Amino acid sequence: MLKEGQDFLQFTLLNCISENDSADVWIALDRDMDERVCLKLFKQAIDPDALAAISDFIDRSRGLIHPNIVRTFAAGHEDGYSYVSQQYINHAEPLDLDKPFTKCWPVIDKLLETLSFAHEVGFAHGSFHPGNILVDSNGHVWISNFGLALPARREFTAYLSPNSDRAIDSADDIYSAGAILHQALTGQTLKTGEPQVGTLPADVQTVIKSMVEISDYDRTRDLAHVREVLSRYATTTGTAIALPIDDSFKKPPEVPTTIQPAVNQNFRERSQIPTSVAFLGFIILFGIAAFVFLYLPENSTFEIAPESLGSIKEPNILQPVAVEAEKPPELAPIEIAQIEFAKEDSQRAATDIIRLQVELEDLGVVLWAKDRYDVLTEQAIAGDDHYREEQYREAHAIYEKTITELQTLLTSASEVLARTTLKGTEALEAGDAETALQALVIATGIDRIDQSLEQKLVRAENLNLVLESIRSGESTERNGELDTALDHFKTASDLDPLWQPAKQGVSRIRTLIRQRDFANAMSEAFTALARKEYDLSRQAFDKAEKILPSSTEPEDGILQIELAIRMDKLDDFKKTADQHIVDENWQGAIDEYNAVLAIDETLIFANEGLSMAQSRLALDQRLQRFLQDPTIINDDGELSSAKQVVVAASRVANQTPQLKVQINDLSRLISVARIPIPIVITSDQRTDVTVYQVAQFGKMSQEELSLNPGIYTIVGKRKGYRDVQHTLRLLNGAVPGPIHISCTEKI
Repeated sequence: MLKEGQDFLQFTLLNCISENDSADVWIALDRDMDERVCLKLFKQAIDPDALAAISDFIDRSRGLIHPNIVRTFAAGHEDGYSYVSQQYINHAEPLDLDKPFTKCWPVIDKLLETLSFAHEVGFAHGSFHPGNILVDSNGHVWISNFGLALPARREFTAYLSPNSDRAIDSADDIYSAGAILHQALTGQTLKTGEPQVGTLPADVQTVIKSMVEISDYDRTRDLAHVREVLSRYATTTGTAIALPIDDSFKKPPEVPTTIQPAVNQNFRERSQIPTSVAFLGFIILFGIAAFVFLYLPENSTFEIAPESLGSIKEPNILQPVAVEAEKPPELAPIEIAQIEFAKEDSQRAATDIIRLQVELEDLGVVLWAKDRYDVLTEQAIAGDDHYREEQYREAHAIYEKTITELQTLLTSASEVLARTTLKGTEALEAGDAETALQALVIATGIDRIDQSLEQKLVRAENLNLVLESIRSGESTERNGELDTALDHFKTASDLDPLWQPAKQGVSRIRTLIRQRDFANAMSEAFTALARKEYDLSRQAFDKAEKILPSSTEPEDGILQIELAIRMDKLDDFKKTADQHIVDENWQGAIDEYNAVLAIDETLIFANEGLSMAQSRLALDQRLQRFLQDPTIINDDGELSSAKQVVVAASRVANQTPQLKVQINDLSRLISVARIPIPIVITSDQRTDVTVYQVAQFGKMSQEELSLNPGIYTIVGKRKGYRDVQHTLRLLNGAVPGPIHISCTEKI
């Protein structure tokens, strides 16, 4: 299960923005490209052949750059996930076809324009449906998944072409665009072969029907005409307006940066008061003990109430026993010794109390446990009162209790340090300057050695100025004043180099400035490309590449220049071929189409044109064979072939005037092929005359014959004379004069 912040290949997953039955869609950081991308992770592995086809298309379409086409960067399969990485479109929603047609039309018109561009450069989408059409918050329309053979969700299958048994083709996009227009115009989903457009104007009905024909060969390819008809309809129906900007899609949250609190558990070396010194100065200390306790500070300029450390019981101070006025009894030696031991123990305990007080004050106890410390101080003073009254046992008991509780308080400093360090760090990262300052003052009071705490305290002191600079930077960023915004974020970063929003702001604004300059250069390049100013376009792409060396778009743009140059050549070949077709110069058209296919053998128009031209050339040659020598149809087999040629020529669609004349001429020749033509043959009665394949007439003076149109050979022979031969070509409608055959040249 992938999670936010996890790495997948070169991607760092930032935020999952969509989940459905087929895929999870993430915003991810492509570390190789140093930019955010839309990463689709499919729940079922894509077929290896399909994945290979997608990768191949990505490689081939690197030059397909258009402001309305979402770019696809990579595809593959890794760690059980098939994935596709695409350009991230911020604040985008699928196309809404439930709006009135006049409001949908500007977006659909832009879609048709984009499809037309792609088709002209030889690319087809293949899975064009509303789920692959996005409109961002600026009303800009995008087409995603271009050319990717990804499975469509069930609700979008009605928009796909029924011809799925061949490679994708621009005809598939035409069908899908027709289905989308059908939905926008009628409010109904298209049923295959059953467009419901009866209530629309006749020209609109014709256009929609021509786009959703079952056979892709019958579909229109003229998107310019479609746009013209629909634009006229949208204008007459109502003023077409652009889709409004939708701000409901919120920007996905940035990935938070968490800084763990660094807690230093090593306190400074504690000041120790040696017991020997305490004993030697005990009399002095005892005299000034009360003064020291009263002198300890009662107030502080900064105070945080500590958590409850438990209730404090009043010290159990023994009251002096009333004695009678008579002389007290003398103390026994053991009692005197016990009192002396109690006195010495009290002195040692008092020394320990002073040592603990010094340590606690050195840890800034008044900042985090003032009330509790004050109670213990008063408790120690009560012990002093007993000591002055020579109630050493009672004083020692109070001193020991105070020592225990001071030691407990001293031990708790470690926990207070950890708690306030964590609290201050969290408040610092949350931007709560007051809480961070209060907590970190305590932490640095406890541990003055840890430099990281001192740094955090300085950061807390600067935090309000940092936040003010951040707010100014964000405000100017929203207004598009990127250079000013960068200055504000740099000010914040200089005040607190560790403040992540400042660092992120500097990085983000610098990226935006580069992207702005990059976008300007790319726009300049595409504008020049559109004007066919290829040198200027190439210079602008080079400039963009220097701004963002990691981007592949300038290189792809240069590829598009090469593609445009190639398309210009192809267009010239196509125009020449089209003119040859108008002139019925079929061999010339074949030569032009072959030149196109030598550049790109996959172009459909060239393959189809070549096939048509070859077919027409063959038909023309068959027609010319009979028209140039009509006599050959005298043969029954040739007559049958001539009839077949006429039938084949009659089935040609869009017959040219020349073809019609050829059909008429050959049809007339066929119709008279068996009508006899009268001829007369004369001779000198000394020459043997023979008409091959007709008759031998021998010596004669004149013969009249009726022969079918065709070619005949008449031979004359006479002994001692050179033979004569005459070839007779009989054409319908032309009766030849008498033919004289005689041998007159002696051998």
